[in-house]
Amino acid sequence: MKPDFTNYDVEDFTADEGFVAWVTKNENAGFWTQFCNEHPDKDEVIKQAQQMVKALSQKENAPNVMTKARVWKRIDQSTTRTSVVRRLLIAASVAAACVAMFYISGMQSSSEDVQLVNKSQEAAEHVLPDQSIVVLSPGASVLYNSRTYLTDRKIKLKGRAFFEVEKGSPFAVISAQGVVEVLGTSFDVNAVSQQYKVVCYTGKVKVNYAQYKVTLTPGERTAFDENNEHKVQFDLPASLQPDWLSTYVAFENESLQNVIREIEIIYGVKVEIEPSLIIGVKHTGHVVKDDIEKALTSITWPHHLAFELEGEVVKIVQKVE
Repeated sequence: MKPDFTNYDVEDFTADEGFVAWVTKNENAGFWTQFCNEHPDKDEVIKQAQQMVKALSQKENAPNVMTKARVWKRIDQSTTRTSVVRRLLIAASVAAACVAMFYISGMQSSSEDVQLVNKSQEAAEHVLPDQSIVVLSPGASVLYNSRTYLTDRKIKLKGRAFFEVEKGSPFAVISAQGVVEVLGTSFDVNAVSQQYKVVCYTGKVKVNYAQYKVTLTPGERTAFDENNEHKVQFDLPASLQPDWLSTYVAFENESLQNVIREIEIIYGVKVEIEPSLIIGVKHTGHVVKDDIEKALTSITWPHHLAFELEGEVVKIVQKVE
């Protein structure tokens, strides 16, 4: 006896083996096509369930981390508390190949603090209690207070992260280098070492750094170091997301020192190089995130440098002509 699909919600469809087989393998397509035609009132539910199955089960051509986060966000907004446990069980069965990206700890400055640390070598996303989304680059971490967050939206950041903020009360990202304040927008913060870069993709962002206060609108970015303040225009990408969420990272007239630091973060390696070889050197180009040798070649060859890769240590030296 076939189940009554007319009463199914998103989680029910996602847990149904026949539905999953249709979405992933196009099995029994005739039945599901007929069902969709006969029950147009289920269109939105079926579309959400299809998105969820595709986002969590397909390894090839998988959507980026932001797509997955948005799928979970939509599911969260449409489910009741009693369905949360069931949803998690569904996710475990559909996404058996998924790897946990975060180390989560509540043992920080207080028992109410939640710390998220991306221990992986890939970008990892998290949906915050207000349904805002944060995507952490490898090695980055955020800390927030679970009790006060909804009324006092403050996030402490170490490293680099992309935020897509829900409208509401003021939202602040605090790092050792500065503070970014918004109401509802999407932006990228790079607070690695001495550099501090903020890029606005949507909405409006107020940046506080030392004695500087800068307001950014979509298509504007700023980069601070110990001595300079820069605010420049850039072409907004169609995705409205930073390129580090894709399979490569693009650099334009960036210091080679910062590019090398990015390589260290992406691949989890230590780069050894004589400082005099890169002082004042600028780099423009793309660095792939899935092949360390290609990445190293792309940043060394244009500057007449060579590299040796020994385990987790990279030695960059002057190229012998």
